Amino acid sequence: PPECKITQQGGEYIGRKNVSYSGFACKPWGEEWRTTILGNGTFFIPAFPDYKETEETHNFCRNPDGDGAPWCSIENDMNFEYCDIPFCEIQEVQVGPEGNVYPECRLTEKGKEYVGTKDVTETGKPCLDWSSQPYGMPWDFFNQKMHFSEHFLNLNPSIHKNYCRNPALYREKPWCFVSDADIEWEYCDIPFCHNLSASLNSILPPECKLTEIGGEYVGRWNTTISGFQCKHWMANFPRSGNAISQLLSAFPDEVDGSHNFCRNPDGMGHGPWCYLREKGKGFDWEYCDVTSCPQTGERCDIRVSGNCISGSSFFIVLNVFGLHTIIYSTFVEHQSISPKECKDDRKGLNYVGKKNITKSGYRCQQWMTRIPNALREDFYWKAKSFPDDLHPSHNFCRNPDGSWKGPWCYNGDGTDPERDDCDIEYCG
Repeated sequence: PPECKITQQGGEYIGRKNVSYSGFACKPWGEEWRTTILGNGTFFIPAFPDYKETEETHNFCRNPDGDGAPWCSIENDMNFEYCDIPFCEIQEVQVGPEGNVYPECRLTEKGKEYVGTKDVTETGKPCLDWSSQPYGMPWDFFNQKMHFSEHFLNLNPSIHKNYCRNPALYREKPWCFVSDADIEWEYCDIPFCHNLSASLNSILPPECKLTEIGGEYVGRWNTTISGFQCKHWMANFPRSGNAISQLLSAFPDEVDGSHNFCRNPDGMGHGPWCYLREKGKGFDWEYCDVTSCPQTGERCDIRVSGNCISGSSFFIVLNVFGLHTIIYSTFVEHQSISPKECKDDRKGLNYVGKKNITKSGYRCQQWMTRIPNALREDFYWKAKSFPDDLHPSHNFCRNPDGSWKGPWCYNGDGTDPERDDCDIEYCG
């Protein structure tokens, strides 16, 4: 039998792999997975693709309960782990004509990463707003126990308005709900992008994010900001995660055993992240060095809600479906735009200046790193904790915890004190 899967969940897989992703031997499937038919014998339940198999030693990776991928039980405290079953290469990805530029095109066959603005189906029917949830929970939204909103990129259907999307597992390409209750939904005609990669089976994805949260990112970065290797999403060791079992729909791409790329399926507030392969660091995940996609001629140090307020040029940005897409721009030649280097009140919660040295002379640690100080406060993962958008090199004095002393930062030298206040003058 083929040693690959056709679908994300791999319910059809009948291969002979019998070790888990981390190399643990699979245990035979027990009695709870069998049923007895009077006069015919005992068989596996029909959810097994080889349910007529009668061998009691059957310990091959399968997915009889509709989990995110084939798995098996193992002799370990985790009890189970997914198996490393790759996708079958069925066909080459098509390449669109020149001029098709992401995000107004799709990078993959299924187009789960598509975040363009097409809002009509391939037959011309207007799309309905996703947040209206006109026909309840679709059957192929993974993990029906999760809220409807948690199946969308950035976990928020409202920012996707009525644009074509593909949050489901078994739709062939982007689609949307329509007002005709007899059909409920239709596919959209979304072209492929032209960006070619070295492989004929893929299109080169952008190595940047379009939104602050970055749920749409499908790049190939697989190390954290501090340089730690990312753990494969299918692996339960060294630390078990629930991203696959709970949030599979919110991945912008399909996942198999080779996938250890930075993603943001659970809406971490400041961008794509991953679990660490290494143990004993005092933390098990960290953000990745995924920056915001630059606009033509733009160098931006500070953004507020996607708008650049500090750089070598200034762009007027219209907020489209929550993704900051440039509609028109103004270029200020040879003129630097700088935010105020002062605070309006004692706490300075709205300070967005560029000071990155504390009053004692310590260099500020980048807010998105967990080295040398392993940040654990909720502002590390909550969106809108800062007055501006964080990015990997952002180490400017801020006040995310509302300290009465005003803006501060962590000591980037890793010495005592762990954090120190910044000397920010009052405005006026």
